[in-house]
Amino acid sequence: MALEATTTESACSGVAARLGVAFVAEPLTRVLAVPGVVYRPFAPPEPLSKLGVAWRQDATSNTVGWFLEVLDELAADLGPGRRLAPVASGEVAR
Repeated sequence: MALEATTTESACSGVAARLGVAFVAEPLTRVLAVPGVVYRPFAPPEPLSKLGVAWRQDATSNTVGWFLEVLDELAADLGPGRRLAPVASGEVAR
């Protein structure tokens, strides 16, 4: 049986109801207190996850550019060589 949760809160509610386990981003564990839920860190090495970002190819908004710059800076904070991955067109997202 599988339960698909659309929010972190509903995933944690499913855990509290003993329906299974959920993976939650570590920063949320400090602010999301759900009765009956205990957060446990992964043992090293921690698993990696990949996230994607999509935007319209013809987007000319400065906001899109600024958002991508922030994402690039956050990725760089993860360690050397970490940057936004190439987009489907083969260009590097900047």
